[in-house]
Amino acid sequence: MNCLGPQEVVGNAAGGTTMIVEFVIPNPGTSLIEAWRSRRGGAEKAADDHSFHVAVTWCSEPVREEMGILTREHGANSFTHFMA
Repeated sequence: MNCLGPQEVVGNAAGGTTMIVEFVIPNPGTSLIEAWRSRRGGAEKAADDHSFHVAVTWCSEPVREEMGILTREHGANSFTHFMA
């Protein structure tokens, strides 16, 4: 969820803020790539640059593979793994 509304984002971009980094936090068991695509879709109309910090909410071999795909094919380079 973006904490800034459309007016704030446009205003920030006009005033010098050129990048917003948002969290992608998938529900456990949800594909990281699908969660990333969902968040990315909402940012495509933004007036500024967006980057995404992807949270790893569960771990398995498919999650590790998706992290590699997100890095190689989608430009994601920031992940958080919640331990608790």
